[in-house]
Amino acid sequence: LCANSKSVSASIRAFGITSTMQFRGYHFGTAQYYAAFEGLPQADTAILRKATLEYLNSFDNKLWFTKPIQSVVEGNALDEGEVIDTVDALGKVNGKQIVGSDKTFQAVLKLMETLTASAEKPGTAQDFREAMGRVEQKLLSPEFAAQLVGNQALDFMKQDGITEIEESVMANAVERKLNLSLRADEEDGKLVINRHPALVACVSNFTNFLDLFRKTVRNI
Repeated sequence: LCANSKSVSASIRAFGITSTMQFRGYHFGTAQYYAAFEGLPQADTAILRKATLEYLNSFDNKLWFTKPIQSVVEGNALDEGEVIDTVDALGKVNGKQIVGSDKTFQAVLKLMETLTASAEKPGTAQDFREAMGRVEQKLLSPEFAAQLVGNQALDFMKQDGITEIEESVMANAVERKLNLSLRADEEDGKLVINRHPALVACVSNFTNFLDLFRKTVRNI
């Protein structure tokens, strides 16, 4: 929301009102906002294309049948529910999915309630930046990025997966810089960051994670 703010007194003489205005240092168009876009990392698209082709050529067509989409709560895979077929962009069956039962839904809801209660307790905030940075680095490595791109091509014939990885490498770096400024303001007592959990509805296919990538990383 704001960072590196400074207060200036502004007299609005037309109305006879004196007020204090806050100027935010990294709002859209400011010098600090612009600086966040400098020196961005670049994805090696040649290596990524090569790794993606290797993944596609070695892909096991039975994988999405033997390892269906399912809910995972706190590291535990939940198998209870109705097993249904998944289809690709042309309507061809390409795997299985477990539609979670009410018990599964309650497990997700309970976790959300627990995380919300924890977020509302003062002094309990955890800093996940370093750990999440390592996860992000792994996801954007050629090995795992190739799987994301390849799965999209297999699942719904997406043609610009390479571009999305290329964009993510740069966009995540920008957001990381802005988040660092936001956190610095919180440490200075200028604002409080809301840490309530975010429930993001996803597309139920084998490639939804790339679409959620920025949202997931951003929230954590």
